[in-house]
Amino acid sequence: MNDNLNITAVLHQKCSLKIQILTEQAKAADQTVADSRESWTRQEETFNSEMEALKSKTADLEKHNEELHHQLEIMGTQMAALQSTKWEETPYSSIQSDLKDTQHLLSVIQFLKKIKKLIPTNLMHFSLKI
Repeated sequence: MNDNLNITAVLHQKCSLKIQILTEQAKAADQTVADSRESWTRQEETFNSEMEALKSKTADLEKHNEELHHQLEIMGTQMAALQSTKWEETPYSSIQSDLKDTQHLLSVIQFLKKIKKLIPTNLMHFSLKI
């Protein structure tokens, strides 16, 4: 009878220890899940913020691109008018500065086109991060 009590006490002690270990593991797992959720939330907020910034930048670039195209159309019309009249009759005194402005605008447009091509790649890159 005494042996049965000793065996029962030992088994009870082992079970209590096992329950304590499992409880600690469950608490650790709960903490890991909570930390992971918090990290995920921060990453999601960062991603959403970056996406909004990229969308805003895309909209700005498209607006600037439209403005530059409009300016180019005006300059094209002006150049056509210049070509259709005699040089002496034109109201433009410095065609060289106009050509430099045109070249500058063309280089800006090329730059904006390069950036515009990069934006979808950046958007795809950020969407793949998720």
